[in-house]
Amino acid sequence: MATAERAARTRVGRDRTEWSGPAAPVFGTRRGSCASSAGDCRCRLARRAACAAGGAPVHPLARCRGGQPGADRRGPRGRVPRRWHRARLGSTLRRGPVPHRIRGQAAVQRVAAGGAELRRDRAATGAVGARSAGPGVPRPAVGGVSGLAGHSQDTIVAPATPPGRGGIGIVRISGPAVRAIAGEMLGCVPAPRQATLAQFMGRDGEVLDHGLALYFPAPQSFTGEDVLELHGHGGPVVMDRLVARAVELGARPARPGEFSERAFLNGKLDLAQAEAIADLIAAGSTESAQAALRSLSGEFSRAVVELAARVMELRVFVEAAIDFPDEDVEFLGSAEVRERLADVATRFEHIERATSQGRVLRDGLRVVIAGRPNAGKSSLLNALAGQDAAIVTPIPGTTRDALREQIVLDGLPVQLVDTAGLRATTDPIESEGVRRAEGEIRAADLLLYVVDAAAGLDAAERAGLPVAPAVTIVWNKTDLAAALPAPPDPGVPVVTVSAMTGAGMPALREHLKEAAGYQPAGAGAWSARR
Repeated sequence: MATAERAARTRVGRDRTEWSGPAAPVFGTRRGSCASSAGDCRCRLARRAACAAGGAPVHPLARCRGGQPGADRRGPRGRVPRRWHRARLGSTLRRGPVPHRIRGQAAVQRVAAGGAELRRDRAATGAVGARSAGPGVPRPAVGGVSGLAGHSQDTIVAPATPPGRGGIGIVRISGPAVRAIAGEMLGCVPAPRQATLAQFMGRDGEVLDHGLALYFPAPQSFTGEDVLELHGHGGPVVMDRLVARAVELGARPARPGEFSERAFLNGKLDLAQAEAIADLIAAGSTESAQAALRSLSGEFSRAVVELAARVMELRVFVEAAIDFPDEDVEFLGSAEVRERLADVATRFEHIERATSQGRVLRDGLRVVIAGRPNAGKSSLLNALAGQDAAIVTPIPGTTRDALREQIVLDGLPVQLVDTAGLRATTDPIESEGVRRAEGEIRAADLLLYVVDAAAGLDAAERAGLPVAPAVTIVWNKTDLAAALPAPPDPGVPVVTVSAMTGAGMPALREHLKEAAGYQPAGAGAWSARR
């Protein structure tokens, strides 16, 4: 027997202490009446094994001796093969997380069988992670779709700058025909990742424009394919001519988002990062842009990958307990398992908290201002917006159509919608305004129902409050001498303000942020979607 094989054995002393070392013989197990004898130490899971004579600690998932029926064993039934011995299993599992293919009793034994399958899974995971947009960014699940790279053999072209006029306009080309197109339009293929001053040529040698050309050879590019960017003048006619010339040379117009789609399919981005690109472009505040940038850099993806690894490690413990039900050690109630479970719960809470803030920053809060005519709805809109966005007159029914205004409260995007006064009327124009106001109320995240403090809120109006996901009564015109006190318990939150003098407006702004669940100090928010 080889020295390495003898070193992996485990022996049991007179005090029933388990050791791993050169002198530890391995015994078989026979199921039956003798299984419960005092001298039989089979099926013991060693939580902590002392090291003696170069011995190694025994992993708690390993069996003491023997095997379960149906296990993936290649040796005699009553004997654990030496290459699956628990001394090797412990050192194998301690080297890193167990991949998703390792599960169950038979799989635990396969892990101990030299770690070949474990190394193969880790190598595949590392290969995926190497295709990162930035250093240290893992790629969860993109390995499964990275095989779709090259799924489309056509070359795409589109302007990379917004429509309109500007000093600079960029046309991006991606695909296998980039080098040929560069040779026709520029006369040569530019040096990789170096800005090259060139003339952009047409069919008959006509100069379409001149500017900078940037060439990114595959796979070191945004899409993972050959990419050529033409930086010219930002006029729409110039951009159209450059795109048309690329189409003549074999490219086709790109679909919306197709460059990001190819980056995702080629393993350059994961799905969270691809969505973060659109969120970063559409960011409505500095905080939302920062949240999108964190997701784009891979923070969200790394947190999900780490959580999945912790859940898989915990799953190994649970499945081992299921596969070994007759063991005399209740390791599922051990401190180690409880600590792992608490760590998983903490990571879940952190991700949920960060993504909820990201959803608020991305989607914002849609606030509809409604109430009876002449209650001060338009004045409240102007006070929140900080400008005269709505016409204010003492004539009831001045506002006929919905008026929208976009504001930002400490980084929280808020869309304010002022509506027509709610009342029964025979005027067809005002009736249409009331109908549109009711539609805005149904689509609101928060309804601010404005009440004239001088008129009060009677029982009929209180019973007929519009139905919305969240309703807050704004007790307006508190600066008037005839103002009545706010009702003590109307069943919904009440905020007392004076839109004319500004009294109570800071409290109303804080209420809007609380209603959205927004925390301005949340610097760790990630851009996420519902």
